[in-house]
Amino acid sequence: MDRCAELTLHVLRFVQQPLDPPCSPREWLIVPEGRRLGWIATREHLAELPKPLMIAALAEPGMIGIWNVGFRNMRSSRVGR
Repeated sequence: MDRCAELTLHVLRFVQQPLDPPCSPREWLIVPEGRRLGWIATREHLAELPKPLMIAALAEPGMIGIWNVGFRNMRSSRVGR
């Protein structure tokens, strides 16, 4: 088990939970990929992704935004040309 990925999911769950915890989504929706994964599959997916990543808890509980930081920097450098 990847402890960093596990901790990331716990933080995301904490940030997104309603006022009456405990609550955890059955599935996580990964944006912009559009994949729906359970807890273990999401943890494994996070562990396998190339780093560094930008991970955001989105407004709706269970929605996670994941972007590769290297890709963002590459796009930014093209915009300036």
